[in-house]
Amino acid sequence: MRDGRWTTVPAEKRLQVYHKAFADDVMRLEAADAVINLCHERADAKFKGRQGDGCDVAYDAIECFWRHTN
Repeated sequence: MRDGRWTTVPAEKRLQVYHKAFADDVMRLEAADAVINLCHERADAKFKGRQGDGCDVAYDAIECFWRHTN
């Protein structure tokens, strides 16, 4: 999963993979790190080009992280 091909997979699809891995204690820390990064990447793309102070991106990323880790 760490080779160059993995980064070409859309963030939403990678989130699904890490969402499943989060339940496994061995992968929990790595999955949490990956989920927050992917949620932020997804939020950046979602709000790209829109005016705002960055709160929309932060709120969306936090909501995404909560959804995929609980």
